[in-house]
Amino acid sequence: MFTQNSKKSTTLQEGCVYIVRQPYPMVNTSIVIPKPLLQRYVSSMELRNIDTGFSEVRKPLHAHHATNMSLFIQSDLPRFISYNNQAPAFSASDYGNPLAGLMGIQTYMRGSFLFKGRYKILNINFQPSGFHELFGIDAALLTDKLYNAYHVIGDKIRELHTILQDVADDRMIFALTEDW
Repeated sequence: MFTQNSKKSTTLQEGCVYIVRQPYPMVNTSIVIPKPLLQRYVSSMELRNIDTGFSEVRKPLHAHHATNMSLFIQSDLPRFISYNNQAPAFSASDYGNPLAGLMGIQTYMRGSFLFKGRYKILNINFQPSGFHELFGIDAALLTDKLYNAYHVIGDKIRELHTILQDVADDRMIFALTEDW
């Protein structure tokens, strides 16, 4: 494990935990490259620890080239603001708490999440065809959409998400997710 300044680049290696220091002291991101068996499906896993205190922080939802799943651990739901008078891409009532979101390829900027308080978010970033190969769901059905992962993947993801709610150690979160 090593600490890396986010302005530098490096080659990520399997099994290492990379801690990326963001320019904001309120966000710390750990990145793990999965075991070789999973690398065909998952490009990386990221665990973000966010503490905004009493400030509200905006995180834009930019266009994104791959499918990813976000599991909120011991965290409240963020708010979401849509841009350009589009229909909301995210509604907390569609997800429940804790949030388990599944986002397909995004072809344009959807809006912004608004964070206020403390959050722990595990992002599983899939290879371009990895989500389809693992779950048999056509990636085209996910394009420009945000879904409740429970509704798409089913009870298996709910089981993992429930277990992760009681885990404080970041390394254990990664290990349990890889074993899942």
